[in-house]
Amino acid sequence: MHVAKKPSLLLGGIICSYLLVFGLIITVQISQYRNIVNLTKQFNTSTEISVNKLMLLIDLRKETDSLQANLLHLLLQKTNINHNILQTYSQKVERNRSDVESDIHQLLDLEKNNIVVKHLKKLHQSWNANIPYVRQILRYLKNDNRDIAEYIYLSSQHDLFEKQEQLIETLTQLIKQETQEQQDRLAKITETKQKEFKNLARLMAGFLFGLAVLMLFTYYSSKKFYTKLIFSRQKYKKLIEVSSQLYLMVNADGVVELMNENLKIKLINNFYNTSVFNLSDILPEIAIIFNRNKLLNNAVSNKIISIPKTKLYVNKTAPLIVKGNFVLYYKQRKLSYAELYLNDFTENYLLQQQIKLSERKYRNIFELSPLPKIIYDLQTLSILQVNHAAIIKYGYNKKEWLNIKYTDIFHPLYRDNVKEIVQNLRVKSEVLQGSTRHITKHGNFFDVEMRGVPFDYEGIPARMITVLDVTERNEAENKISKAIFDTQEKERFEISAELHDNVNQILTGAVFSLQQSLSVTMLPQCQQSLKSVQLHTRQAIETIRQISHRLAPPTFNYIGFSESLELLLNKINIHHQYSIEFVHNIPNNCKMPYDLMLILYRIVQENMNFIHQHAKATLIELSLNVDESGVELYMFDNGIGYDTKSVQNFIHFTNIQRRAALFSGYARIQSSPGNGCSVKVFIPLT
Repeated sequence: MHVAKKPSLLLGGIICSYLLVFGLIITVQISQYRNIVNLTKQFNTSTEISVNKLMLLIDLRKETDSLQANLLHLLLQKTNINHNILQTYSQKVERNRSDVESDIHQLLDLEKNNIVVKHLKKLHQSWNANIPYVRQILRYLKNDNRDIAEYIYLSSQHDLFEKQEQLIETLTQLIKQETQEQQDRLAKITETKQKEFKNLARLMAGFLFGLAVLMLFTYYSSKKFYTKLIFSRQKYKKLIEVSSQLYLMVNADGVVELMNENLKIKLINNFYNTSVFNLSDILPEIAIIFNRNKLLNNAVSNKIISIPKTKLYVNKTAPLIVKGNFVLYYKQRKLSYAELYLNDFTENYLLQQQIKLSERKYRNIFELSPLPKIIYDLQTLSILQVNHAAIIKYGYNKKEWLNIKYTDIFHPLYRDNVKEIVQNLRVKSEVLQGSTRHITKHGNFFDVEMRGVPFDYEGIPARMITVLDVTERNEAENKISKAIFDTQEKERFEISAELHDNVNQILTGAVFSLQQSLSVTMLPQCQQSLKSVQLHTRQAIETIRQISHRLAPPTFNYIGFSESLELLLNKINIHHQYSIEFVHNIPNNCKMPYDLMLILYRIVQENMNFIHQHAKATLIELSLNVDESGVELYMFDNGIGYDTKSVQNFIHFTNIQRRAALFSGYARIQSSPGNGCSVKVFIPLT
């Protein structure tokens, strides 16, 4: 197991950090001191340059004053001037010119101020303009033309000398001002740097003090932490010992040095009779990984390797199936030791194998079933799997099945209703049962009964549908039902005729006999009794006549189908207790078979009688729409609604559905207590 560092090592690291920070602080202080020294040097250099500038200006002033004084001295002499003196003075003028040129160039080299440079250039121009006049004055003095020389001096030379003195004075003031500003600026920077140096020194001292306090606090905290860590490792070791996991530690040579009790019991209680185990003996696959990583001597950090599944040989016949993590610890770029944390996965593995075997058996049952079976995705309605019977029945090959939707195999008239049902089943896990009509690849229709159960197909929420072709059964049932309905209609007609032709005639004769008896003189009580009998007999005749008309099938010869329905509605609403809305659309070129019209008539008649007896409705809506595809009949009432699963209602709705099924149609009934009832019947004409 990995050993924690001692507090002394941690403290040594903190001290090293402290010394490193202290050295960094000293370096910063030295850098600050050097900045101050550099500023002082700049101050001294600036002062020295300013002094040199002023000395050069003083020299210029001296040269100018000397030239002017000598020239005045020559002009003020009353006697003739010695030519040797003039020659000496001329040489002196040339030297002064050369010295002034040198001084001005030195000042231009030293000066960076544009204003000072401008004045120096003016002074240089003035000197260059003055020298020709001085030479001219000396030439006239040499020729004893003192008056002309004096005139030249007074007209030009005197003003030039004054201008030069003003320029020199201005330059002196500018240089002094510039020097003072530069010195003030450097002094201010130096003062700021000194303050920063002192503040930084105080800050560093406080930081060092805080770091020292932190070092002491860290030391005591690390000591306390180390104590807790030792305690935690003891608890961890104890936990490993009693854990249901399988733990072992191996050294760099692959020899097991430590294992917990759970693994030790499994090993020693089996064929191993030694207490020394090699990793290659019990975990050969892990040993290969261990040896491969052992050769990677350039590893710098620990490595965790996930073990998805491997074999642990605790005996020679039935190894355990384990999975877990393999932790490699490196020290100085070399593998030091490794730890394995494993979970016994044997039972789960065996269970998975059994599940796979069951899945194979189930798949065989699925594939070999004589009934078509279809698995579709609940979300996308895509076909996921079909068996061989579905391929044969529907005519699609396996690839074509996977490219169609579940709703594509339904008759077009049923698809909208199927989509709604499938949408509701996405959030419900109930078993689906029902009857519908499917269509094959080649357009053939057949009636089916389906049973669908929720199904998890490779992690996808799905539903498996088992299909039973009931076309022949339905056709046989429809034949039987049609024969029954034909017999019922025949019996209705015979009963209607018997009531109308025989019973009503007998009752009519009785009424006639009673009428004759009333013409004979008799007691008032007897006469009143005979009148009452006559009234009841007339009522019986009317009732029998109505029953006879209801039982007799309509002929639709004298009046049309829609008019027959209107007449039926009016008979039921004889007391105007309902608000009836009847809308119909029957093309003139549409000729419906008599049997179909009779079935629709009976459906309307049965449903209207049911509404009249049970619904307590005030509004009845009836619509009839006929087109090329078929006949759609819709009935609605706003009555109390029904529970469609009750026995009485079930019989009523089943009769409607059976009548529609006689012509390959369907009936959809929607009703619930308090929400009225709607009946939709569709019968195809093709």
